Amino acid sequence: MNLARISLAGALLCVLALLSATVSATEVPGPLVDTQWLRNNLDKVVILDVRRDVKSFEKRGKQAGAVNPCGVAKQKGPLKVAGHIPGAVLVPWNKVTAKRKVAGKEIKALVPAKADFERLMQKSGVDNDNALVITSKGKAVIHMALAGRLFWTLKYFGFDNVALLDGGTAQWINDKQKIGFGRSKARKGDFKATAERGEILASMEDVEKLAEGRGTGQLVDVRAAPGSIWA
Repeated sequence: MNLARISLAGALLCVLALLSATVSATEVPGPLVDTQWLRNNLDKVVILDVRRDVKSFEKRGKQAGAVNPCGVAKQKGPLKVAGHIPGAVLVPWNKVTAKRKVAGKEIKALVPAKADFERLMQKSGVDNDNALVITSKGKAVIHMALAGRLFWTLKYFGFDNVALLDGGTAQWINDKQKIGFGRSKARKGDFKATAERGEILASMEDVEKLAEGRGTGQLVDVRAAPGSIWA
């Protein structure tokens, strides 16, 4: 019996087992994860934090309503979010979508060009074999909409191992998890778009057909009702 050969075979089996465990550990369990799952997997995922208010990502501040000298809260409202989940990378909202002229008029919130989106994800430290969790401030519905748009854009460009953090960073703070401060730091990633999934993108022609009663789809308008706080 060749003991060296047996030892080598055993070592290979151990390596394969470790690799298998790593791969399974870096698969998100679904499109939505909670703060407990993220806390348990912080070192196995890349966290992208989408914000309009980029200054709040790095600056310290009170996490609740301001208090006057009498000790009474000046406001009762959503949790204020200052700082970020440790290791999170800031993704400015104005980089997630694009604006272009269509028929002579400037249109905002369009899908970015593939090359531009690849550069954004590479700058954010994303590799194609990463597991991604997307968060936002989470104070308001609009914040989760920003995170949802990045989630959809990644799907559009062929990336599927991605999840949204339920409740965003506000929920992370509310659950008394550790918060980081300072600038976003990320090495350059090697992200490449592997597809452009036209089947999840509606064209103006698609919408016109449905508006005219042609086709079998359903149009859904998610704007808030007039007079609501989200209008």
